[in-house]
Amino acid sequence: MADLAVPATAWAATLRRRTQTHVAISSPQPATFAAMLLGALAAGKVAVLPTHNRLAFLAPLAGLSCLLVGDWPAARLPLRRPDQADLQRAATAPSAAVALRRQSPAARLVLFTSGSTGKPQALRKCLRTLLAEAAALEACFGARLGDAPLRLSAPHQHIYGLLYGVIWPLWAGRPAPAWRQRLHGVCATLCRQRQGPPACLFTTPGYLRALQRAGGPQPAARLLMSAGAPLPTALARWAERAFGCVALDLFGSTETGGIGYREAARHRHLLPFPGVRWRCVEGRLRVRSPFTQTDGEQATQDRACPTADGRGFGLLGRADRIVQLGDKPVNLAALQRHLEQEPAVAAAALVVGGDGGLHIGLELDPPITGTGWAAQIARLRARLLQLVDRAAVPATAGWHLLEAPPPGLIKWSEQALRRHWGI
Repeated sequence: MADLAVPATAWAATLRRRTQTHVAISSPQPATFAAMLLGALAAGKVAVLPTHNRLAFLAPLAGLSCLLVGDWPAARLPLRRPDQADLQRAATAPSAAVALRRQSPAARLVLFTSGSTGKPQALRKCLRTLLAEAAALEACFGARLGDAPLRLSAPHQHIYGLLYGVIWPLWAGRPAPAWRQRLHGVCATLCRQRQGPPACLFTTPGYLRALQRAGGPQPAARLLMSAGAPLPTALARWAERAFGCVALDLFGSTETGGIGYREAARHRHLLPFPGVRWRCVEGRLRVRSPFTQTDGEQATQDRACPTADGRGFGLLGRADRIVQLGDKPVNLAALQRHLEQEPAVAAAALVVGGDGGLHIGLELDPPITGTGWAAQIARLRARLLQLVDRAAVPATAGWHLLEAPPPGLIKWSEQALRRHWGI
C-alpha cells in the first residue's frame, strides 16, 4: 500500500499543474491504474475511464478538456509518468487507503456502459457511490475473504473490475492486484506457486467456460466471484469442485451499481446488497440504492419475480429485447432462453445485423466443428421452427461460433459482435 501511495501523491501534484479538467486514464496494471486514479481525483480532476485505449475510443472524448494519462498511443502525446521532482517529494505520503478516504465524496468519474444493447454510453458517477458499494462488499464478503490476495481477470476499467480490483481493496486496506491476467494465466501462476493463502478469484462466466474446456488441475481458492453475465448453475458447480470454494454470481450494472448476489450452485434467487431496496412492478425490477447517482427509485429493464418469503428475487431475462423481423415482433430474450435450454448449448447471443436479419452465436458444450457443427445447426433450426415464427430463425449463414470476448471486454456487446461477424 505504501508503494501505491507514493506515486498517487506524485500524480496529484503533477496533475494539479495541468489545465485540463478531465483526465483519461489507461493502464493494464491495476496498481498503476489505481495510483493514477487517486492522483487525478486528489488534483480535482474528473477521472475518465475508457474501456480500451485504441484510437477509436478518443472520439467520445473530443468534446472534453481531456489529458491522456498512461498507456495511450504515442501519437497522442500522453503523460506516461508523474514528474520526478513530485515523486521525490511524495516519499512520506500516507497510505493509499487513507488517501482514498480523504478524497471528496463529490469527486467525479466518467465510466462507460458495457454496450450490451448498443453503443457504450458515458456515465458520470460520484466517488461516494463507489465507496458506499465498497463498504457493502466488505460487509457481505469481508469475513469470507479474510487475508486472501485478490486475482483479477476482469478489466479494471469496467465497473466490476474497478470496484473489485481497485476501489474495494483500497477501501479495505488490502493490496490491489499487481497485474490483470486472463484466468488461465492466473490459475497457472497459482498452481506453480502453491505457497501462501488461497486467493479470491474475480472473473466472468466466459473465462470460466474457457478454463473448463481447457481442463487440468486448478488451484485451491478462498472465494470465486463472477459478474458481467449470469453464472449458469452447471458451470458454478464445476467451479466449486475445481477450486474447492463457493462460487458467487454478482448482479448489477454500470448505471445501478451492484444489486444482488447468490451462491449460483445452490440458489436461483438473488439476495440484495446491504442498503439496496427493490420491488417488482408489473414484472420489472425497480431499485433504490446508495450506489446510484439519484436518491429516487430507478427502473431497470430486467424482468424479475420475488421469492415466496420476500427476501430475494429471481431474474426472468430482459424486458427490452423485442425486435421486428419480417414484420413480426420477436422476443430475442425468449429465443435466447429456448436455445440455452438445449443440452448442447452452453451460451447463446442474438444480434440483428445491418441488413435487418437475425444472427445467432452459439457456444457448444462439448465444442464441435465441421460436419458436426452443420448437423447441430440443422437440428437447432428445426427445433426453433417448432417454437417460434419462421421469421425469427436465420438461415444457416446466420449462425456463428460464439468465442471468448477479446481482451478488454468483460462480455460481448451487440456492437462488438456485429464487427466480429462482419454484419
